[in-house]
Amino acid sequence: QEQWHRLSGAQSLTPRGNAILRELWLWRHKLAAQRNIPPRRLVRDDLLVEMARRASPDPKRIANLRGMHHSGMKQYVDPIAKCIERGLAAPEIRVPKNRRGRRDDVSGMVTQLLSVALATLCRSRKIASQLVATSDDLREWAEFRLAQNPKAAKSRQDEIDEDM
Repeated sequence: QEQWHRLSGAQSLTPRGNAILRELWLWRHKLAAQRNIPPRRLVRDDLLVEMARRASPDPKRIANLRGMHHSGMKQYVDPIAKCIERGLAAPEIRVPKNRRGRRDDVSGMVTQLLSVALATLCRSRKIASQLVATSDDLREWAEFRLAQNPKAAKSRQDEIDEDM
């Protein structure tokens, strides 16, 4: 399954940059599978994103990118340029924004608080908290509970506002 859109920095790319990043990711993934090595050992994630951001198929500009000066990287310049050209010719790709940016999501602080509470409970019962729930599970649970009773969250907020 393609996971190129999950690379750090990919959310800030234009739809054209997304098409380029996808081509670069597919090339790196295929080459890594052929060589039986982790994809990041070929070309770092941040380099792929930067190449997609710059969107230049010029081999000289690719070779001058920070991180492309390491030994063995020169052999990838031409294949990378071809990937960028394919990405420029491909249809634009619009990626849905990350859920973390949504205003109706439970805040990270609530999720952290629930994580600490879960860890404390699990420690007292000698259970690994990772077996009980992930932070995504806790966030979804909190969203579900707040959706069941949205007035409860609002009334608690009103009480705190009154005290302040």
